[in-house]
Amino acid sequence: MKKILKILAVALSINLLCGSNVAFAESVSDIGEQSLNEQIYEINPELMDSENLKELQKEGKVNEYIERVNEEYSKQLKEEEELQEEEFKKWGISRDTTIAELAELTQKYLDDNQPGITVNDNEFIDLANKMFVGDEYPIEKMAEENPEFGPAYLYMNVVFNDLETNQKREKNETIGDILKTDFDEDFRTSETVEILNDFLKVKASGSVDGAKVQSYAEAHAGTSNNYPYNTGYVTQSSDCTNFASQALYAGGLGMISNSADKTANQYVNTTDRWFYYNNSNSGYSTSTSWVRVVDLYKFLALKKGFGVYATTDKTSMNSYLNKGFILQGKHRVGDYSHSIVVTYSNGKWCYCGHTSNRRNESLDTFYNAYYKYRVIQVY
Repeated sequence: MKKILKILAVALSINLLCGSNVAFAESVSDIGEQSLNEQIYEINPELMDSENLKELQKEGKVNEYIERVNEEYSKQLKEEEELQEEEFKKWGISRDTTIAELAELTQKYLDDNQPGITVNDNEFIDLANKMFVGDEYPIEKMAEENPEFGPAYLYMNVVFNDLETNQKREKNETIGDILKTDFDEDFRTSETVEILNDFLKVKASGSVDGAKVQSYAEAHAGTSNNYPYNTGYVTQSSDCTNFASQALYAGGLGMISNSADKTANQYVNTTDRWFYYNNSNSGYSTSTSWVRVVDLYKFLALKKGFGVYATTDKTSMNSYLNKGFILQGKHRVGDYSHSIVVTYSNGKWCYCGHTSNRRNESLDTFYNAYYKYRVIQVY
């Protein structure tokens, strides 16, 4: 009997506006007697209603897909852990370094570079929030250029993610264990979808006009009075995905809603529908798929079946880009947390975005702020 990686979601905690981490348990067991649907559910429950999975079932290739998932999981995990070991060696730590040890190294870095700030005090928390929201700080580049910052970067990332997900790490928990859990969840939610779409050789299609998406993003980037926010939409505290959805809608992606959605009280928790309406009840109603990073991804990649590609190698990303595509960024620990709109200007790939207002900004700014990136090809 074949053995398959069982990836079971056991906890889900979504930040209101910019997606957060989901913990899950992973085990390997003999499930040869289970139905194919049960096996797919254990790989990624979100796939069950996916249009692309339905196509895979029609073609009778579910078993082949499951085998591909197993192969890719083993391959990618090995590559990721080897990369971590090489990088951590430069930072003077290992995968066995504990949270408590990272805290000590972080305090040493702060004493040398930010005197007066103490690990876990309010000023430290404020600094972490500034560094990990949006793309204002090139924290990946900072860690690459200054090995002493590496351990502090990891610790601040863990603290930031704990605040986002209302959890508290044990002091003796190792960074290797934390990153393994994070890898598993990212593989479940993102890589399994990419593998499925790649397996079917999905090509982006539909009515979205990339040039119109770009034109809207440029016109409402918010970088000056010449490019103001669109006041027809209520600005969110973290506005990146709200802005990306506005641009997609301007580019021709149609809203999906029901009769009750138009008068709902602000947020409607759904990834099956995608909409925004102003109303007299609460000011506006919107699907979480319109304003949350992870939920927009689920709507576009699973509900709509658009192609996706994820990587930690920014040099390989450009060949997957086009005007109006959506790029999302992920830190070392935690879910994808930032959405931007890809643009093309002066012969190079750029982007527009909110939270950190950007208009035809070099993609290097985005790449330098995040560890991993995924593109959603919306046409």
